[in-house]
Amino acid sequence: MNKYTLGKQKTLSELCQKKDEQIEFLWRLLDDISTAGDMFKPEINGYFKCVTNLCEKRSEVAESEDGQTLTIKGLFSS
Repeated sequence: MNKYTLGKQKTLSELCQKKDEQIEFLWRLLDDISTAGDMFKPEINGYFKCVTNLCEKRSEVAESEDGQTLTIKGLFSS
């Protein structure tokens, strides 16, 4: 048993779907933060540089060519 409880018992398929939804939500959130930085181009200070670098780190685990399809790196590699 894992440390997470989801109320009633969920099937593996339901759990995977929920994780996919969470991953996609977090990816979109990072993309929105990155887009806001591009749109408003604040003074390039330490904060802005830090946020930009953190947003770019997402490409270490996933990528999206079109902003719609998310590919998790290494998930299906042999």
